[in-house]
Amino acid sequence: MNAGMFTEKCANSNGLGFEDLSNALRLARRCCQGRRRSLNIHWRLLEACLAYTRRNLRILGASILQRLAVAFRELGITKPQSRILSYGEAKALEMQVQFKRRGVFKWAPRVEDWLNDIGYRLWLGTVEISLMKSLVIYKGADTNATG
Repeated sequence: MNAGMFTEKCANSNGLGFEDLSNALRLARRCCQGRRRSLNIHWRLLEACLAYTRRNLRILGASILQRLAVAFRELGITKPQSRILSYGEAKALEMQVQFKRRGVFKWAPRVEDWLNDIGYRLWLGTVEISLMKSLVIYKGADTNATG
């Protein structure tokens, strides 16, 4: 569930319950680890609403739901899969431009189908993220060896 889905739930007439807000808080902890201090007011709002809904109550007030929608957007709550997919889509777009320019699709038309496949894009995103992490680890190891 990403920020857009939480925003849609805020617009829903049923309001938000404990399960929705606990999922949002869990995802927020995962998504914005380094930005928590700068987004403190959104964290506090989310935690206060979670405490309110813990008593089997639902948040129905339009102004609170509107502020929660803003908080979800500012916190950038996303599932890891959507983050991986965004990296994969960026890489697939880059590859499409390169392959089209070099004429790869003429002699390998199946590659274009692969680049449009969601499973392949997830795999590309996973590879991109793991490469980024390994480069950071390698660069960190390299600077420690010289220092």
